[in-house]
Amino acid sequence: SSITYGGMSGGAVLDSQGRVIGIHGRAEGEEAFDEQTGDRGSSGGNVQIGYSLGIPTSTFLGLASRFGVQAQKVETNTAPPLQETQIKSIQAAILSTDISKGNATASQWIERGNQLWRLNRYEEAVKAFDEAIKLKPSFVYLAYYGKGLTLFWQKKYSESIAAFEPATKLKPDLTDTWQKLSVAYTLSNKPDKALLAIEKAIQLQPNNSNLYNEKWALLKKFKRYTEAETAINQAIKLNPSAAFYKNRGNLYSEQKKWDLALADYNKAIQINPDFADVYNNRGNLYKRQNKWKLALADYNKAIHINPNFALTYYNRGLLYDEQQKWQLALADFTQFLKINPDDAIVYVNRGNVHYQQKQWELALANYNQAIKLNPNFAVAYYNRGNVYKEQQKRELALADFTQAIKLDPQYADAYNNRGNLYSQQKKWELALADFNQAIKINPNNTAVYYNRALLYQKQQQWELALADLTQAIKISPDNANFYYSRALLYSRQEKLELALTDYNQAIKINPDFADAYVYRGFVYSVQGDKQKAIQDLKQAIKLFQDQDNTTASTYELAMNLLKKLQK
Repeated sequence: SSITYGGMSGGAVLDSQGRVIGIHGRAEGEEAFDEQTGDRGSSGGNVQIGYSLGIPTSTFLGLASRFGVQAQKVETNTAPPLQETQIKSIQAAILSTDISKGNATASQWIERGNQLWRLNRYEEAVKAFDEAIKLKPSFVYLAYYGKGLTLFWQKKYSESIAAFEPATKLKPDLTDTWQKLSVAYTLSNKPDKALLAIEKAIQLQPNNSNLYNEKWALLKKFKRYTEAETAINQAIKLNPSAAFYKNRGNLYSEQKKWDLALADYNKAIQINPDFADVYNNRGNLYKRQNKWKLALADYNKAIHINPNFALTYYNRGLLYDEQQKWQLALADFTQFLKINPDDAIVYVNRGNVHYQQKQWELALANYNQAIKLNPNFAVAYYNRGNVYKEQQKRELALADFTQAIKLDPQYADAYNNRGNLYSQQKKWELALADFNQAIKINPNNTAVYYNRALLYQKQQQWELALADLTQAIKISPDNANFYYSRALLYSRQEKLELALTDYNQAIKINPDFADAYVYRGFVYSVQGDKQKAIQDLKQAIKLFQDQDNTTASTYELAMNLLKKLQK
C-alpha cells in the first residue's frame, strides 16, 4: 500500500524502525495521452494507477534457504504502529499539491484519486475520479477503472461493477479491468459473468499464470472442482510457484483428497521452506485426519516463521480445544485477538472455552463482544443463550435463542434449545413446534428426537416417545443413553423382555453405565431372578462408588433394593 514514484525501483522498502521489509519493483501505470488537450500525465506519458509492486523479504529468505545461503540478521518482532500524527504527516506530504484549487488535468485527477484510494480515503477518491470523468479525456477509461477499484475496496461490489463495465467498453484490451470485474462478479454471486470476464483477461494475456490462479479461485468458490483443477494446473505449468502448489493443495483438501493435498503442500514447502501459510494448511489437513502431533508441529512451525500469523494461533487454539487443553487454547485465542482484535468468531471460540470450564461471566463477556462487533452473528446469540440457560436466566436465554432463529431461520440447534426451555416452562405446544421445526431442518439430529421423546413422556404419550427413541437409535445405534431411555419406557409399559434387551445393549456399549445396572437389576427382581438382580445392584453400587457419585438418587435406590433382596 506504500505510494511510490518513478525512479524508486530497486530501492528499499522500510518499516517505521528503518528495517528492510522489501525491495521496490515498480508502480503500476498506464499510457495516457489526450491529443486535444495535450494531457500526457506526470510520468512521461503515463498515469500512475493501481498498486505499487515490490518483492517482500520473505521471498529472499525463502531463496536463501533453498540455495544454502546464510541470511543476514533477521528480526521478526513487529514494528510499533505509526502514531496518528505521523500518519497525517505522511498523508500531507503525499497530497502536498492541492490540485483542487487550480485547473487540474484529467491525468492529475486520476493520480490524485489513486493516491486517495491507496490512503483509504475512499469518498474523496471517488470524487477525484468523477472529476476526471467529467473532463472526458481519451483515456477516461482509467478514471472508470480507478473508481471501480475504490468502490471495490469499500465492498460496494454492484457499484464497482457499474464503473468497471464502461471501462471495458472504452478499452476492451485492458486486462486489469477484466480481472477486477471478474472478482467483483464473483463476490456478487454472478459466476457466469465472472467466468466470462476472467476468460477475456486470459485471452489478452494467455501466459499470465496469475489469471489462471484467479480463475481457479472463482471456480473453487462455486465448487466447480474439475474446472478449477484444470485452471490451477495451467498456472503451475506456467509458473511452478509455492503459492500455486499451496492453492492446488487447498483444492484437493476441500475435496478430501488427502494424499494429493499433502503432496502439493510438501512440494510448496520444498520450494519455499519458510512459507508459513503452507505449514498452517498442512496442519489443518493433519488435524482433519486426527494426526494431532503432526498438526501441532506444523502450527508451531508456521508461528515460528511468522509470530504474527493470527490464523495459525486460531487453528492451534481449536486443536488444543479439541484436546481439552483449555489454558493453551485460551492463550492462542487471546494471542489471535491481540493481533486482530475485531474478529467476532474468535471471541465466540474463546467464550466457548470459558463455557466448557463453567466460567459463565467470562464466557458472557466474550459473547457480548462478538455481538458488539457483529450484531447479526447468530451463533454468538445462540451460545450466549446457553450461558443464560445454565444461569437459570430463562427469559434472557429465550430472547437469545429467538434472535438466533430470526437471524438464521435454519438454525436447528437454536430451535432445539428453545424447545427445551419451553418444555421446562410446560409450554408444551411451543416446545413441540420447535422440536418439529428442528427435525424438519435436520432429520438426523438425534438430540432433538431424544428431547421430543422426553416431552411426549411428560404428556404420557408413550407410543410417540417410543417412536422418537427408536428413530434416535436408528440414526445413532451406538448411543447407550438412547437404549437406556427406551428401556425405561418399556419397563413403564411392563414390556420387561424388551426392556431387558435394551438394558443389555446399553451396558454392552457402555460397561460403566451404573444406572443401567440398577434398572436391569430391578427388572430381574420383578421377574423373580434374585441372583441376577443382586449381581447387577452390587455392580451398580461399585460403579457409583468408583465414579464418586454416591449422591445420585439411583445409588440410594440400588442400596435400598439390595438390602430388601438380601433379607
